[in-house]
Amino acid sequence: IAEHGIIFTLGVMASFAVLSGLIFAARTATEGAREVNWGYQLENPWVVFGVMLLFFVFALNMFGVFEVGASATSLGGSLQSKQGFLGTFFSGALATVVSTPCSAPFLGSAIGLAIKLPAIQFFSAFGSMALGLSLPYLILSIFPQLIDKLPRPGPWMESFKQAMSFLLFGSAGYLLWV
Repeated sequence: IAEHGIIFTLGVMASFAVLSGLIFAARTATEGAREVNWGYQLENPWVVFGVMLLFFVFALNMFGVFEVGASATSLGGSLQSKQGFLGTFFSGALATVVSTPCSAPFLGSAIGLAIKLPAIQFFSAFGSMALGLSLPYLILSIFPQLIDKLPRPGPWMESFKQAMSFLLFGSAGYLLWV
């Protein structure tokens, strides 16, 4: 089972390498003309409006106004659902794609600094972020007995999900204000 944790980590690392490579290429291509950073797309009002609508729809879903069907929740599922190591690798890649937009509140300062660094430090910083994302999965795959220490699913999860929807409503409100 530890092998799957390592392959998952490799999937996260590979997708972070692609994302950071795109950012580095954009930074290099626009050097001197325009400053490119992790959130430069949020300078466009249409992008902010789109993100605001997305947050609002997600918040409505989390609050329980509607449920997204199983087919919609399996974005990338054909790759992720493959058996063996290939499915595990693509699960890591999908985890990166899904979690990357949420990184700004926690990693904004680190990403902002990393964007300005020379190539070696730039890619080292993003590699460290990738390792940090995959580390819990890697640890749980190496020490599966720790899974018993995690909270059990139950009705508390629905209440927690609805409570978390207010954070998304607040974020959507802030983006509307911006």
